[in-house]
Amino acid sequence: QINATLSRMQSSISSASSSSQYAVQYERVGEYAAQLQLVRTLRPPPSAGFAASGGDETTCHPPPYDATADSFVVGRFRLQLRPLVGAISTDDLSGLSTGWDIYHNVSPADSRGHYLLIPTLLERDANWRGQVLTRSDCIDLVVLTDSVHPAGSALISYNSVGAGASQNHIHCHLWPCPPIPLLGDGIDS
Repeated sequence: QINATLSRMQSSISSASSSSQYAVQYERVGEYAAQLQLVRTLRPPPSAGFAASGGDETTCHPPPYDATADSFVVGRFRLQLRPLVGAISTDDLSGLSTGWDIYHNVSPADSRGHYLLIPTLLERDANWRGQVLTRSDCIDLVVLTDSVHPAGSALISYNSVGAGASQNHIHCHLWPCPPIPLLGDGIDS
């Protein structure tokens, strides 16, 4: 369903005559803001088993994790080939269960910064695993979010398999917040 929604939104943008249409859609629902990135040209192909039998729709059930097919750790898109932007260790931030690595995300790109947060790749046995949150991950994400200053200046998000994730390796996203079109929209930070 997410791919059909993205496709529909992309088609409406492509057919719009206004130059003010972007391949990024924002929507407010009450006090919540949502952002959909519609251009993902540098996105690696989805992990094997992420596409449902129809090909266009995604499944909500991730396939078993297979490190030999994980584009985050093997192949031409593997993270070890990218510069590490930063690392947060358990010594740096009290309450973390594991360290977290920070990499630029190549897709979707955001000129203000878009990053991948990944439990450190140095702990292969614990952190080379599928795109499924554990209890410890959830606690770590609360600790990481609480460390962002000023409060509200960044969004840490998790996209599950059925919500558009394409890679079967545990990861989250770090975005600047609020999105540009909402900056003047009365959102308190």
